Amino acid sequence: MSSSNASTAEFSKLRQILWPIHGFEMKKFLPMFIMFGCVSLNYSLLRLTKDTLVVNAASSGAAVLPYLKLWCTTPAAILFMMFYIKLASMLSRKNLFYAAMLPFLVFFLIFPYALFPNIDVLHPSTSADALASFLPAGLHGLVEVYRNWTFSLFYVMAELWGSICLSTLFWGCANEVTKVSEAKRFYGFLGIGANIPLLFVGSTVKKILSLNDWGASIRVLMGICFVVAVCVMALYWYLNNVVMEDPKFKITEVKKKKKKVKMGFMQSLKVLSTSKYLACLAFMVLAYGISVNLVEVSWKQYVKELFKGDNAGYLQFTSNWMSYTGLASIIFMLFGTSNSLRILGWGKTALITPVVLFVASAAFFGNLMFEDFMMGILGSLSMSPLFIACWIGGFHNTFGKSSKYSFFDPTKEIAYIPLDEHTKKTGKAAIDGVGGRLGKSGGAAINMILIGVLGSVEAMTSYVGVITMITIGFWIVAVNALNKQFVALTEKPAAQDANESEKSSEAVPAKA
Repeated sequence: MSSSNASTAEFSKLRQILWPIHGFEMKKFLPMFIMFGCVSLNYSLLRLTKDTLVVNAASSGAAVLPYLKLWCTTPAAILFMMFYIKLASMLSRKNLFYAAMLPFLVFFLIFPYALFPNIDVLHPSTSADALASFLPAGLHGLVEVYRNWTFSLFYVMAELWGSICLSTLFWGCANEVTKVSEAKRFYGFLGIGANIPLLFVGSTVKKILSLNDWGASIRVLMGICFVVAVCVMALYWYLNNVVMEDPKFKITEVKKKKKKVKMGFMQSLKVLSTSKYLACLAFMVLAYGISVNLVEVSWKQYVKELFKGDNAGYLQFTSNWMSYTGLASIIFMLFGTSNSLRILGWGKTALITPVVLFVASAAFFGNLMFEDFMMGILGSLSMSPLFIACWIGGFHNTFGKSSKYSFFDPTKEIAYIPLDEHTKKTGKAAIDGVGGRLGKSGGAAINMILIGVLGSVEAMTSYVGVITMITIGFWIVAVNALNKQFVALTEKPAAQDANESEKSSEAVPAKA
């Protein structure tokens, strides 16, 4: 009998490690799981489509991407954040979510039925040609942003979906309805829902884009995005109006309401600048954006050279790596995220992503910087350094993003939970809505400056490598600094509660 009980206890312990979510919690977990998957599905569809539109547009190319990131997506993110903060002072939390989703729903209808069918009329080819005739060749990408402005708008909206709907809206909702004790068990597995679509989205997009009617392909893509966005809003309603009304899930300690404080954009930034906690969190987001963008631009350039204008081959290659990213993320989340949070703690788990990127970046740039040495090793294997660089860059992209989804995002979101309501709302909007975008635009600015000075992507390789490694080094320092503050906010109050409970139990006289 004792051996049977021991076996049952061992099985229960193993089940808790592999799946630490209780049965009654599935009512809350599943809507969040599906909601995250829907948001991620749209982001994946939009991300694959946006590059195809802007890079393959007439007279355009990859040179347009840094200009879009620096001069379009960053200002758009700032304006959207100002709009979001203004609405936050006027609307309830629930209505704020719907209001922020509305511009995307409108765009998903307007682009395929009003903008795309009329690009021949809407795109200012004549004035763009006039600009290109007297502007320096280095500004060719900026001219193409203007020439193909509807595609540029698509690119911006696709990027905003990631920074607003994925980072701010979804995780803001998750943080509102989840306790710290639940988050440590939920958040790692929530990411599985976000990465399952990645396993299939590459092949799905290729089938849609292979339709003979390009306009029909766009309508199908945007139709999917519209339906999925409506599903996200429906799941949000169900989570807040059905699930959270269940007494088992009500978070009574959040009931304390403070008067809403109206804050402008500059005031919000001032709050961030005076908070060491938020400053460390902001730098983590900035560092990720800069380091990944620096490597990604170089990687895409070398992949383009490998396929030499073969757009189908380029799309297939990048789509395959997206599927690998989804698979790696699911494996990490199933066996790593929740266990690392419970076993290693917040600080060591938060260090996994920068360490992975540091090693992968060193391998990628090392292969390019020591090309002659690598040629001697790989010559007998009939593999060029360019081929190896594309594959190492693919591994960097896969493990960098999968570790972000599995370790960086959960730890970042958990770091918001101990903050008060006011700091959480304004801080998260500024860090996620602008911080991530500034990280990407910062990487784009560095690439633009180096290309302008040195003349090509190949010539800037060693400089980009050094900047990337230094950025990741400071990222690691920021994680360690934030970990000390996070521990002070979460573990000390828990210890005080434990001491108080011990004292109260000691105060009760023991029965004879």
